[in-house]
Amino acid sequence: MQSSLSGMSKKLLVLALASVLVGCGGGGGSGGGDDAGGSGGSGGLPADSTPDASVGDSTDSPSENPENPETPDTVAAVQWDTQATAMRDVGTNGGDPTIAISASGNVAVAWIEKEYPYSVWARFYDKSSDTWGQATQIDKGGVDADTYYDRTNPQVTFVGETAIVVWDQEGVVYSSIHDENGWSGNPQVIGGQDMTIQAIGVSIAPLQDGSGALAMYELRDNSVFDSVPSMRSAEFSLATGTWSAPVDVGLVGSTVSYGVQMVTDPESGHIHAAWEAPKAGGTGANALVTASYKDGAWGSVELIDYQYINSATIRPDPSGDRPILIWAGQGMNDGITAARYSDADGWVLTDIGNYGTDTTDIESVTLADGDIVIAYGATTSNGIDHIVRQRMEIDDGVWSDAVPTDNSYMVDEPSLAADALGRAVLAYRNINTWVTDYTEENGWSADFQPLRYNSGAENKVVMNAAGEAALIWSNTNNGRGVYVLFGQ
Repeated sequence: MQSSLSGMSKKLLVLALASVLVGCGGGGGSGGGDDAGGSGGSGGLPADSTPDASVGDSTDSPSENPENPETPDTVAAVQWDTQATAMRDVGTNGGDPTIAISASGNVAVAWIEKEYPYSVWARFYDKSSDTWGQATQIDKGGVDADTYYDRTNPQVTFVGETAIVVWDQEGVVYSSIHDENGWSGNPQVIGGQDMTIQAIGVSIAPLQDGSGALAMYELRDNSVFDSVPSMRSAEFSLATGTWSAPVDVGLVGSTVSYGVQMVTDPESGHIHAAWEAPKAGGTGANALVTASYKDGAWGSVELIDYQYINSATIRPDPSGDRPILIWAGQGMNDGITAARYSDADGWVLTDIGNYGTDTTDIESVTLADGDIVIAYGATTSNGIDHIVRQRMEIDDGVWSDAVPTDNSYMVDEPSLAADALGRAVLAYRNINTWVTDYTEENGWSADFQPLRYNSGAENKVVMNAAGEAALIWSNTNNGRGVYVLFGQ
């Protein structure tokens, strides 16, 4: 997702960032039988993109269900438009893509143009007219000779039908919004000052009442040797179009923290954040840390686990205030742990084991019925990589056995999303971008569909409650670019 909480994972975790108010994901076909149950910008981009006939054209598609070779492929519940609506960032070097979908099916995407100078771009898809707006440069522009490359970590969310993009740029966290007037002109500063007083690692989540959004980031004072960074947050008001002054969330650890993520509970409106920080005392182990934003204020920072954290993700529960936090250890502690939150008990941890070793890229999603599905990468003793799935039945809290979905020497970057109709979609990379899906009735589909242009990476899939899906990825072969496909 597109990100793991850990910056030390050997593989890039790409988070599936979706509007919490509408959920995320796609659907499944017949059971696989495993765990069934507008102003344009500068910078050389074209005013519009052209579809590429190569999208979806693959000779690598399996002719059989890789989980059960005797089971023929079925028609997937989510049908992907692999031609007409394919959007390509033609002739550019786009990467780090992010995507969000609104309740009405509008889509906002953002990415980094990785050519001198680096720049942040965004684009908006209007569902009612079935049109993409112009690709627009949304960053502040200008080039510092030492930090021209320092535009990173774009994130996007919807508040109603207004899209908000946040990103890091030369020690400052910025935002840009898209409303009925298109993308905002000059970006707004959320926090940070420069590369000395440096804000990085921004995340954003919508406020449940639709009044705005909350951004959270890490602030470092690089003028002080071995200073301890702290987490800061600020609120965006949709009514005023401005950000509040940042507040101090708290700090844990002795040095740098990693990759904060936030989720909004659709019922209570509470926002739960999770991040990693090296353990105080310099032991090398990480502290997995959480904090909750309730009624406009942060609660205490809480340590969840001390170990060598490798890949963690937090996701909301669409049916109530029970977010799920999943992470893996490293080395001797390479098992997977799940923690579910409740107001009464806080975070309750469950060891759900592992499949092979070197667990990475964990993704999770809560289904419409409250069951939880996770997917992750794992390497077995023979050196083969797998995408592995497991599911927890909410009725009894029991996790299914781990079941490998695909295997090769390059399988990673799973992304999960779900709608309110009992469906989920899993996208992942096996050289190309592949998708499969799930329904409550039939479990996992036997259909594994390639959706890609040459090589796909940095996959992120999102879905709204009505079942409209969108998938974004970056091409890594024969000219880099950013692509979007739609499904229904």
